[in-house]
Parts: sequence; C-alpha cells; structure tokens
Amino acid sequence: MKALKNLIFILTLSLFSSYFVQAQTGTRRIASTKNILANTVWKVDGVPFETKEREEYFLQPIEGEVQFSWGHSISFSDNTFSSSYSAPCGNDCFTSVYGEYQFVDAYVLIVKIINIDRGPFCSKKSESLNQNYGRYRLEKAEAGWKIIKEK
Repeated sequence: MKALKNLIFILTLSLFSSYFVQAQTGTRRIASTKNILANTVWKVDGVPFETKEREEYFLQPIEGEVQFSWGHSISFSDNTFSSSYSAPCGNDCFTSVYGEYQFVDAYVLIVKIINIDRGPFCSKKSESLNQNYGRYRLEKAEAGWKIIKEK
C-alpha cells in the first residue's frame, strides 16, 4: 500500500513539474484558444500596429465580395498579418504593416512587427523593426472585435 502511495505521489509530482517547465518556457499549448483571426480580412480604424502607443483598434468584418473598399484593412493568416491602405486617389501616404502574432491565452495574443512600408507621400520612411509590440486582448464589440493593448 505504501508503494502505491509513493507511486501516485511521484506521478503527481512529475505532472506538476512538467506543467511548470512548460509554462516557464512558453511551450505549453492553450487548448481552449481557437484562432478566430486565421484566414480573415477586416476593416480597421487606422493603421494597425504602426506605433506601440496606440492602445485600441476596432475590427469590422468585410463580408461578401467587395470590389472597392477604401481605407485601412488587415488580413490574418495562421500566424502572420499584413495591413494595407487604399484611397480613391494616388497622392496619399500608403502605409502597410507586416508582422506575426501568437495566441498565448484565450483571446490574448502577442504581436511582433517585422516591417512597416510607407510611400509614396509619407513624411516617415519605411522601417524594418523585427520588434515585439506586446500583448493584446481581443474583446467582442457590437459590430466586430476590439484589439486592446494590455498594460
């Protein structure tokens, strides 16, 4: 009986230590997180992730076939994203942001910006950043989603 108790204790200790190591190294998979962003395209209120200072973005779904959709948009693949801007005229500052994202918890993601392309009439130049922008939380909104920077 004592041997069985020792075996159960060792197995329990092994499971907890394995969980602790995974949590510390970031290798633990979040089973409850479904990537709701994968393979989607959204209208967005401004250039997404152009700056670390902006704390909130509003995503509105683009439904159906849209022939011309002026303004800012963002498209997500499984773990990357790219934004774009379109306008009816060609003499504007067109900014595109390219990056990676990873869910770390249900509705919480980490964003990394690879580069920001700007042209032709922008006061700032293009940038290759390869920089983490922090953690963001997805929050359901009335007509889409909000992406809110965590502090």
